[in-house]
Amino acid sequence: MADFDAFISYSHARDKSLATTLQWIMQKLGKPWYRRRALRVFRDDTSLSATPHLWASIEQALDDTRFLILFASPDAARSPWVAKEVTHWLETKTLDTFLIALSAGELAWDNVVGDFVWSDETPLPKELKARFSGEPKWVDLRAFRDGEAKNDGKLLEAAADLAAAIHGIAKEDLLSRELQQQRRAIRLAVSAVFFFFCLAGLATWQWREAVAQRNRAEQTLVSATRGADKFIIDIAGKLRATAGLPLALVGVLLTDTANMLDQLHQYHATSPDLVRSQSRVLREMSQTLLAAGNAKQALAIAEQSRDLLEKLPSKNRLDQEVQNELSLSHNRIGDALARLERHGEALTSFRRALAIRQELAVIDPSPKERGDLASSYERTADELFLSDMGEASKLYDNSFAIRNELAKA
Repeated sequence: MADFDAFISYSHARDKSLATTLQWIMQKLGKPWYRRRALRVFRDDTSLSATPHLWASIEQALDDTRFLILFASPDAARSPWVAKEVTHWLETKTLDTFLIALSAGELAWDNVVGDFVWSDETPLPKELKARFSGEPKWVDLRAFRDGEAKNDGKLLEAAADLAAAIHGIAKEDLLSRELQQQRRAIRLAVSAVFFFFCLAGLATWQWREAVAQRNRAEQTLVSATRGADKFIIDIAGKLRATAGLPLALVGVLLTDTANMLDQLHQYHATSPDLVRSQSRVLREMSQTLLAAGNAKQALAIAEQSRDLLEKLPSKNRLDQEVQNELSLSHNRIGDALARLERHGEALTSFRRALAIRQELAVIDPSPKERGDLASSYERTADELFLSDMGEASKLYDNSFAIRNELAKA
C-alpha cells in the first residue's frame, strides 16, 4: 500500500504558496470528522539544491506515491529537480497517474501531431515530449498563483478536479461529501459555543459566590477556563481546516471566546493561566484572519497575543509553558509580517521564536520539544532562503539531523 496519495512537483521559488494552499484543500476536501486528512499529499518544503543528500528520500517518496501532480510553469520546465522527479516517475509509473496543474504559461494540444505544442516557452519539462498517447486533462490554476482569490470557490473546484481523480470518484460526489462535512462542522460549532458559555458562566458564578472558599473557586475557574479554551481552539482549528467553510464563522466563535476570557481576566488579572488562555485565543484569531487574507489585522492581533505574555511578572514569564506560548506568538507575528512582504521584520520574529525553542529543548529534550525545535529551524530557513541560501542550508541541515534522530529513536 502506498504511503502517499499524491506527490506535488513544483518550482520552489515561484509556486510554494499556491502548492501549499492546494495541498491543504486536497487534504481536507471531503474529510470525515474522524480522520486527520482525506488524502496524504507529499510536498517538498525544503531546497534540494541546498541539501542534495535529500534526493534519496524524495526518490523513495515518489516510489511510495500513487499520483504525481506537476505544477506546470516555465520555472518548473527549467528546474533540474522537477525534471529529475518527472523522469523518475516516467521510469517507474504510468502516465494515467500523472496530473497537470498549470500555474503559469500556455499549454496547447496539437491533434494532428498528437502531442503538446512545444517551444522554448512550453511550461512542461522536455522529458514529457511525445510521451502522451492522447490529450491529458489538466487544471488551470494561473488565476491563483499570485495570491489572488485563494478563498474563491473556483480554486476549491479546481482542487476538487485533482482530488476526485485521486479518490477515483466523480467530482460532484466529492463536493457533495464536502457539503455534508461542512454542515456537520457548523452543528459542532454551535454545540461548542453553548458548552463553552455554560462552563465559563458556571466558573464565573462560582468564583463570585464562593468568597469563603476563594482558593477552591479560583482553581475551578482556572481549570475550567483552560479546558474550555483548549476545546474552543481545537474546534476552531477543525472548522478552519474544513475546505470551503466561511472563515467568518470561525472568527465569530473565537471573538466571543476572547470577550468571555477578557471578562474572566478582570476578576483575576494576575493569573498566568488566564493570560495564556487569552494569548492562545488571540493567536487563533490571528491565524483565522491570515487565512482570510487580512494580514494587517492578523499582525495586530498576534502582537496583542505576544504583549499579554510579556507583561506577566518575570517569575511567571520564565515558566516553560509561557515561553512556549511566547514562541508561538512570535511565529504568528512572523507569518503575518511575511505575508505583508516585511521580510526583514518577519525574520527577526522567527529568530526570536527559534531562540526560545533552543532554550526549551535544552531544558526539556523530549521528542515533542525536539520536534518543535526542528519545525522552528525550518520556518526560519524558509524565510532566509531567498536572502541567504548558505545560512538557510545550515538551518535545514539542523532540522534534518533532529528529525533523523527522532525517526531512529
